[in-house]
Amino acid sequence: MYKDSFTFSIPAYNEGPNILALVDECIKTANELQLNFEILIIDDGSTDETPKHIEALKKKYNFIKSHKHQQNMGFGATIGEVFLLPTTDWLLFISGDNQFPASNLHSMIKYTDKYDFILGYRAKRNDNIYRRINSRLYNLCISLIAGRKVIDVNSMVLVKTTYVKDLKLNAKSGFIHAEVFLKAMKKNIRFIEIPITHSNRTYGEASGGRWKTIVNAFKETVKYTIGKL
Repeated sequence: MYKDSFTFSIPAYNEGPNILALVDECIKTANELQLNFEILIIDDGSTDETPKHIEALKKKYNFIKSHKHQQNMGFGATIGEVFLLPTTDWLLFISGDNQFPASNLHSMIKYTDKYDFILGYRAKRNDNIYRRINSRLYNLCISLIAGRKVIDVNSMVLVKTTYVKDLKLNAKSGFIHAEVFLKAMKKNIRFIEIPITHSNRTYGEASGGRWKTIVNAFKETVKYTIGKL
Protein backbone atom coordinates (compact mmCIF):
# COMPACT_ATOMS: atom_id res chain seq x y z
CA MET A 1 0.00 0.00 0.00
CA TYR A 2 1.26 3.48 -0.93
CA LYS A 3 1.75 5.96 1.91
CA ASP A 4 0.93 8.96 -0.29
CA SER A 5 -2.65 9.99 -1.03
CA PHE A 6 -4.05 10.30 -4.56
CA THR A 7 -6.83 12.19 -6.33
CA PHE A 8 -8.37 11.02 -9.59
CA SER A 9 -9.14 14.50 -10.93
CA ILE A 10 -11.70 14.42 -13.75
CA PRO A 11 -13.15 17.22 -15.91
CA ALA A 12 -16.57 16.47 -17.40
CA TYR A 13 -18.94 18.22 -19.77
CA ASN A 14 -21.94 16.21 -20.97
CA GLU A 15 -20.18 12.89 -20.34
CA GLY A 16 -23.11 11.09 -18.67
CA PRO A 17 -22.53 7.44 -19.67
CA ASN A 18 -18.76 7.91 -19.83
CA ILE A 19 -18.45 9.24 -16.28
CA LEU A 20 -20.11 6.17 -14.78
CA ALA A 21 -17.77 3.77 -16.57
CA LEU A 22 -14.74 5.91 -15.78
CA VAL A 23 -15.51 6.15 -12.05
CA ASP A 24 -15.97 2.39 -11.88
CA GLU A 25 -12.58 1.93 -13.52
CA CYS A 26 -10.94 4.46 -11.17
CA ILE A 27 -12.28 2.66 -8.12
CA LYS A 28 -11.17 -0.72 -9.47
CA THR A 29 -7.66 0.58 -10.20
CA ALA A 30 -7.34 2.31 -6.81
CA ASN A 31 -8.36 -0.85 -5.00
CA GLU A 32 -5.94 -2.97 -7.02
CA LEU A 33 -3.12 -0.60 -6.05
CA GLN A 34 -4.40 -0.30 -2.45
CA LEU A 35 -4.43 3.49 -2.62
CA ASN A 36 -5.56 6.08 -0.12
CA PHE A 37 -7.59 8.00 -2.67
CA GLU A 38 -10.47 10.27 -3.59
CA ILE A 39 -12.19 11.10 -6.86
CA LEU A 40 -12.85 14.74 -7.78
CA ILE A 41 -15.16 15.54 -10.70
CA ILE A 42 -15.27 19.07 -12.13
CA ASP A 43 -18.63 19.42 -13.91
CA ASP A 44 -18.38 22.25 -16.43
CA GLY A 45 -22.06 23.13 -16.56
CA SER A 46 -23.26 19.87 -18.10
CA THR A 47 -26.79 19.90 -19.53
CA ASP A 48 -27.22 16.13 -19.89
CA GLU A 49 -27.48 13.48 -17.15
CA THR A 50 -23.91 14.07 -15.90
CA PRO A 51 -24.95 16.09 -12.79
CA LYS A 52 -27.53 13.45 -11.84
CA HIS A 53 -24.93 10.69 -12.14
CA ILE A 54 -22.40 12.64 -10.09
CA GLU A 55 -24.88 13.20 -7.25
CA ALA A 56 -25.80 9.52 -7.25
CA LEU A 57 -22.13 8.55 -7.10
CA LYS A 58 -21.51 10.94 -4.21
CA LYS A 59 -24.36 9.37 -2.23
CA LYS A 60 -22.96 5.92 -2.89
CA TYR A 61 -19.28 6.67 -2.18
CA ASN A 62 -17.93 9.07 0.46
CA PHE A 63 -14.61 9.40 -1.38
CA ILE A 64 -16.20 11.15 -4.37
CA LYS A 65 -16.24 14.95 -4.42
CA SER A 66 -17.42 17.36 -7.07
CA HIS A 67 -17.28 20.99 -8.10
CA LYS A 68 -19.96 22.31 -10.44
CA HIS A 69 -19.97 25.32 -12.75
CA GLN A 70 -23.43 26.83 -13.09
CA GLN A 71 -22.65 27.48 -16.75
CA ASN A 72 -20.11 26.14 -19.21
CA MET A 73 -16.76 27.85 -18.51
CA GLY A 74 -14.66 26.04 -21.09
CA PHE A 75 -11.25 24.33 -21.14
CA GLY A 76 -9.17 26.84 -19.22
CA ALA A 77 -11.30 27.21 -16.11
CA THR A 78 -12.15 23.53 -15.89
CA ILE A 79 -8.73 21.99 -16.53
CA GLY A 80 -7.17 24.64 -14.32
CA GLU A 81 -9.33 23.50 -11.40
CA VAL A 82 -8.41 19.88 -12.13
CA PHE A 83 -4.84 20.80 -11.14
CA LEU A 84 -5.50 23.49 -8.53
CA LEU A 85 -8.25 21.97 -6.36
CA PRO A 86 -6.88 18.57 -5.22
CA THR A 87 -5.30 18.55 -1.76
CA THR A 88 -3.81 15.04 -1.76
CA ASP A 89 -0.11 14.26 -2.29
CA TRP A 90 -0.62 13.33 -5.94
CA LEU A 91 -3.25 14.01 -8.57
CA LEU A 92 -4.03 12.03 -11.68
CA PHE A 93 -5.59 14.09 -14.46
CA ILE A 94 -7.85 11.82 -16.47
CA SER A 95 -10.36 13.10 -19.03
CA GLY A 96 -14.06 12.47 -18.49
CA ASP A 97 -14.54 10.98 -21.96
CA ASN A 98 -13.08 7.69 -20.67
CA GLN A 99 -10.59 7.42 -23.55
CA PHE A 100 -7.69 7.08 -21.11
CA PRO A 101 -8.20 3.89 -19.08
CA ALA A 102 -7.62 4.51 -15.38
CA SER A 103 -5.62 1.28 -15.39
CA ASN A 104 -2.77 3.27 -16.99
CA LEU A 105 -2.02 4.32 -13.42
CA HIS A 106 -0.47 0.89 -12.84
CA SER A 107 2.37 1.89 -15.18
CA MET A 108 2.59 5.54 -14.18
CA ILE A 109 2.73 5.05 -10.42
CA LYS A 110 5.93 3.01 -10.72
CA TYR A 111 7.79 6.25 -11.45
CA THR A 112 6.66 8.25 -8.41
CA ASP A 113 9.84 7.48 -6.46
CA LYS A 114 12.05 9.24 -9.00
CA TYR A 115 9.78 11.72 -10.79
CA ASP A 116 7.32 14.47 -9.85
CA PHE A 117 5.53 14.87 -13.20
CA ILE A 118 4.69 11.68 -15.09
CA LEU A 119 3.09 12.44 -18.45
CA GLY A 120 1.57 9.64 -20.50
CA TYR A 121 1.81 9.66 -24.26
CA ARG A 122 -0.62 7.75 -26.43
CA ALA A 123 1.37 4.78 -27.74
CA LYS A 124 -1.42 4.14 -30.24
CA ARG A 125 -3.64 7.15 -30.69
CA ASN A 126 -7.25 6.25 -31.53
CA ASP A 127 -8.04 9.45 -33.44
CA ASN A 128 -8.41 10.24 -37.13
CA ILE A 129 -5.36 11.21 -39.17
CA TYR A 130 -6.33 14.89 -39.13
CA ARG A 131 -6.21 15.03 -35.34
CA ARG A 132 -2.97 13.04 -35.24
CA ILE A 133 -1.24 15.46 -37.63
CA ASN A 134 -2.54 18.48 -35.71
CA SER A 135 -1.32 16.95 -32.44
CA ARG A 136 2.14 16.29 -33.83
CA LEU A 137 2.53 19.87 -35.02
CA TYR A 138 1.21 21.27 -31.74
CA ASN A 139 3.52 19.13 -29.61
CA LEU A 140 6.44 20.21 -31.79
CA CYS A 141 5.61 23.83 -30.91
CA ILE A 142 5.42 23.01 -27.21
CA SER A 143 8.73 21.15 -27.43
CA LEU A 144 10.40 24.20 -28.92
CA ILE A 145 9.04 26.42 -26.15
CA ALA A 146 10.01 23.94 -23.43
CA GLY A 147 13.48 23.32 -24.84
CA ARG A 148 12.92 19.57 -24.63
CA LYS A 149 10.98 16.99 -26.58
CA VAL A 150 7.34 16.54 -25.56
CA ILE A 151 5.37 13.82 -27.33
CA ASP A 152 1.85 14.36 -26.00
CA VAL A 153 1.23 17.31 -23.69
CA ASN A 154 -2.60 17.02 -23.80
CA SER A 155 -2.68 13.62 -22.18
CA MET A 156 -3.03 11.76 -18.88
CA VAL A 157 -0.84 13.23 -16.13
CA LEU A 158 0.25 12.05 -12.69
CA VAL A 159 1.80 14.94 -10.79
CA LYS A 160 2.82 15.78 -7.24
CA THR A 161 0.29 18.43 -6.22
CA THR A 162 2.76 20.62 -4.37
CA TYR A 163 4.25 21.63 -7.74
CA VAL A 164 1.00 22.71 -9.38
CA LYS A 165 -1.42 23.83 -6.64
CA ASP A 166 -0.12 27.41 -6.60
CA LEU A 167 0.40 27.92 -10.33
CA LYS A 168 -1.09 31.06 -11.82
CA LEU A 169 -2.94 29.80 -14.88
CA ASN A 170 -4.30 32.17 -17.50
CA ALA A 171 -5.18 30.03 -20.53
CA LYS A 172 -8.81 29.88 -21.64
CA SER A 173 -8.31 27.29 -24.39
CA GLY A 174 -6.88 23.81 -24.70
CA PHE A 175 -3.46 25.42 -24.25
CA ILE A 176 -4.14 25.06 -20.51
CA HIS A 177 -2.51 21.60 -20.57
CA ALA A 178 0.68 23.05 -22.01
CA GLU A 179 0.57 26.02 -19.62
CA VAL A 180 0.47 23.68 -16.63
CA PHE A 181 3.37 21.67 -18.06
CA LEU A 182 5.52 24.67 -19.01
CA LYS A 183 5.02 26.49 -15.70
CA ALA A 184 5.63 23.31 -13.70
CA MET A 185 8.87 22.76 -15.62
CA LYS A 186 10.08 26.17 -14.45
CA LYS A 187 10.11 24.71 -10.94
CA ASN A 188 12.74 22.23 -12.09
CA ILE A 189 10.59 19.24 -11.29
CA ARG A 190 11.66 15.76 -12.30
CA PHE A 191 9.80 14.87 -15.50
CA ILE A 192 9.30 11.71 -17.53
CA GLU A 193 7.00 10.75 -20.39
CA ILE A 194 5.85 7.13 -20.69
CA PRO A 195 3.59 5.21 -23.15
CA ILE A 196 -0.02 4.65 -22.13
CA THR A 197 -3.16 3.13 -23.61
CA HIS A 198 -5.73 5.25 -25.46
CA SER A 199 -9.21 3.90 -26.24
CA ASN A 200 -11.95 4.84 -28.69
CA ARG A 201 -14.65 7.20 -27.46
CA THR A 202 -17.74 5.13 -26.67
CA TYR A 203 -20.29 7.90 -26.05
CA GLY A 204 -20.58 11.54 -27.04
CA GLU A 205 -18.69 13.80 -29.39
CA ALA A 206 -15.16 15.10 -28.97
CA SER A 207 -14.60 18.87 -29.19
CA GLY A 208 -10.80 18.92 -29.32
CA GLY A 209 -10.64 18.58 -33.11
CA ARG A 210 -12.91 21.52 -33.93
CA TRP A 211 -11.33 24.39 -35.86
CA LYS A 212 -12.28 26.97 -33.22
CA THR A 213 -10.72 24.85 -30.47
CA ILE A 214 -7.51 24.39 -32.46
CA VAL A 215 -7.20 28.04 -33.48
CA ASN A 216 -7.73 29.29 -29.91
CA ALA A 217 -5.08 26.91 -28.58
CA PHE A 218 -2.53 28.05 -31.17
CA LYS A 219 -3.35 31.72 -30.47
CA GLU A 220 -2.62 31.24 -26.78
CA THR A 221 0.55 29.31 -27.60
CA VAL A 222 1.81 32.38 -29.47
CA LYS A 223 0.74 34.70 -26.63
CA TYR A 224 2.58 32.57 -24.10
CA THR A 225 5.70 32.51 -26.28
CA ILE A 226 5.84 36.30 -26.50
CA GLY A 227 5.05 36.77 -22.81
CA LYS A 228 1.49 38.01 -23.24
CA LEU A 229 -0.24 35.19 -21.35
